[in-house]
Amino acid sequence: MKEFLVNKEMISDEDVVKYCEAVMNVLEENGLQINFFEIATFVALLYFKEKNPDFIFLETGLGGRYDATNIVKVNNSGYNKCKF
Repeated sequence: MKEFLVNKEMISDEDVVKYCEAVMNVLEENGLQINFFEIATFVALLYFKEKNPDFIFLETGLGGRYDATNIVKVNNSGYNKCKF
Protein backbone atom coordinates (compact mmCIF):
# COMPACT_ATOMS: atom_id res chain seq x y z
CA MET A 1 0.00 0.00 0.00
CA LYS A 2 1.12 3.53 -0.59
CA GLU A 3 2.10 5.89 2.23
CA PHE A 4 -1.00 7.31 3.90
CA LEU A 5 -0.03 9.58 6.77
CA VAL A 6 -2.03 11.82 9.08
CA ASN A 7 -0.12 13.85 11.67
CA LYS A 8 3.02 11.87 10.81
CA GLU A 9 1.31 8.57 11.65
CA MET A 10 1.11 5.86 9.03
CA ILE A 11 -2.24 4.21 8.36
CA SER A 12 -2.62 1.13 10.56
CA ASP A 13 -2.76 -2.38 9.12
CA GLU A 14 -6.27 -2.69 10.54
CA ASP A 15 -7.41 0.45 8.69
CA VAL A 16 -5.85 -0.79 5.44
CA VAL A 17 -7.81 -4.03 5.75
CA LYS A 18 -11.02 -2.20 6.72
CA TYR A 19 -10.91 0.20 3.78
CA CYS A 20 -9.74 -2.41 1.26
CA GLU A 21 -12.65 -4.62 2.26
CA ALA A 22 -15.06 -1.68 1.89
CA VAL A 23 -13.73 -0.87 -1.59
CA MET A 24 -13.75 -4.52 -2.66
CA ASN A 25 -17.34 -4.95 -1.45
CA VAL A 26 -18.49 -2.01 -3.57
CA LEU A 27 -16.63 -3.37 -6.58
CA GLU A 28 -18.12 -6.85 -6.17
CA GLU A 29 -21.65 -5.51 -5.61
CA ASN A 30 -21.42 -3.50 -8.83
CA GLY A 31 -19.45 -5.98 -10.94
CA LEU A 32 -16.54 -3.55 -11.37
CA GLN A 33 -12.82 -4.14 -11.80
CA ILE A 34 -10.22 -1.45 -11.18
CA ASN A 35 -6.44 -1.39 -10.93
CA PHE A 36 -4.23 -1.24 -7.83
CA PHE A 37 -3.65 2.51 -8.02
CA GLU A 38 -7.40 3.17 -8.20
CA ILE A 39 -8.01 0.92 -5.19
CA ALA A 40 -5.20 2.66 -3.28
CA THR A 41 -6.68 6.05 -4.15
CA PHE A 42 -10.11 5.06 -2.84
CA VAL A 43 -8.60 3.58 0.32
CA ALA A 44 -6.69 6.80 0.91
CA LEU A 45 -9.77 8.96 0.37
CA LEU A 46 -11.85 6.88 2.79
CA TYR A 47 -9.05 7.08 5.36
CA PHE A 48 -8.68 10.84 4.95
CA LYS A 49 -12.45 11.31 5.16
CA GLU A 50 -12.47 9.57 8.54
CA LYS A 51 -9.39 11.42 9.85
CA ASN A 52 -10.59 14.80 8.48
CA PRO A 53 -7.18 16.50 8.05
CA ASP A 54 -6.96 20.23 7.28
CA PHE A 55 -5.38 19.43 3.90
CA ILE A 56 -4.05 16.48 1.93
CA PHE A 57 -1.35 15.92 -0.65
CA LEU A 58 -2.21 13.47 -3.41
CA GLU A 59 0.39 12.10 -5.77
CA THR A 60 -0.90 11.32 -9.24
CA GLY A 61 -0.01 8.15 -11.05
CA LEU A 62 0.94 8.83 -14.63
CA GLY A 63 -1.40 11.80 -14.67
CA GLY A 64 -3.65 12.52 -17.57
CA ARG A 65 -7.34 12.21 -18.17
CA TYR A 66 -7.74 8.71 -16.70
CA ASP A 67 -5.72 9.17 -13.50
CA ALA A 68 -7.64 8.01 -10.41
CA THR A 69 -6.94 11.24 -8.54
CA ASN A 70 -8.99 13.20 -11.07
CA ILE A 71 -12.13 12.42 -9.06
CA VAL A 72 -10.95 14.83 -6.34
CA LYS A 73 -12.23 18.38 -6.58
CA VAL A 74 -9.39 20.68 -5.54
CA ASN A 75 -9.46 24.12 -4.00
CA ASN A 76 -5.77 24.72 -4.53
CA SER A 77 -3.20 22.69 -6.39
CA GLY A 78 0.43 22.67 -7.33
CA TYR A 79 2.75 20.43 -9.24
CA ASN A 80 6.30 19.24 -9.27
CA LYS A 81 7.94 18.68 -12.63
CA CYS A 82 9.93 15.42 -12.70
CA LYS A 83 12.57 14.48 -15.23
CA PHE A 84 13.94 11.05 -15.97
